[in-house]
Amino acid sequence: MTASPRQAHVSWWMEEARAALGPEPQPPLAGATTADWNGVYSQVWGCLPFELGTGTLVLVCGGLPAGQRDLGLARRMIEDAIGSLVPRALALGVRLGIEALHPMFCADRCVVSSLGEAVDLAVLFPAEAVGVVVDTYHVWWDARLADEIARAGRRIVSFQVCDWVLPLPADTLLGRGHLGDGCIDFGPIAAAVAAAGYSGDVEVEIFNAQVWDAPPDVTATAVRERFAAVLGGGGARRLSG
Repeated sequence: MTASPRQAHVSWWMEEARAALGPEPQPPLAGATTADWNGVYSQVWGCLPFELGTGTLVLVCGGLPAGQRDLGLARRMIEDAIGSLVPRALALGVRLGIEALHPMFCADRCVVSSLGEAVDLAVLFPAEAVGVVVDTYHVWWDARLADEIARAGRRIVSFQVCDWVLPLPADTLLGRGHLGDGCIDFGPIAAAVAAAGYSGDVEVEIFNAQVWDAPPDVTATAVRERFAAVLGGGGARRLSG
């Protein structure tokens, strides 16, 4: 396996910023003042290892703010937050990648629940600053997936793969499996991502307690073999690990 610094990324959960700012919405942003957001973001940017060549910051945007049920409010908060990050991203030459999470994580992890929603957000900003992430675990179910991948085009900054396995565990975050162990038809998704213009690394991202507990060499071998068997014949195929 190879890892490319150009494709390295860091995830940051926006609810951490919300926790720092407090739950009560204040204008003009739907969660805090611009000065408040900028104060939090300056701390975040200062901690990121851009000197290591990181070119992508993956945004897992957070669920509903504490005590809130207003999805529209939460999504406006995300839009305002990303807008606050864009100037710094442009200055650093870093692309922000909006990652949609499966709808079952909407309440607590990410109110951006489909690739279409992520693209809708991304196109509000310059392409050199904001793109999207395609993670098969989170988007495989979407009947509009092929169309949304095509619409994303060269805004795709990361392609992540793992399988959806049944039964889901009690902690659904850990319900991912090796390629081929579950329900996802990877070939059409990989082909669509390649046709959209993405030629970067493919990241195998498996959150699974049994996989984590297995000997590392066993897991590495399984990842390589499954990747070759499932994705070796087409699409963006450079494995990142």
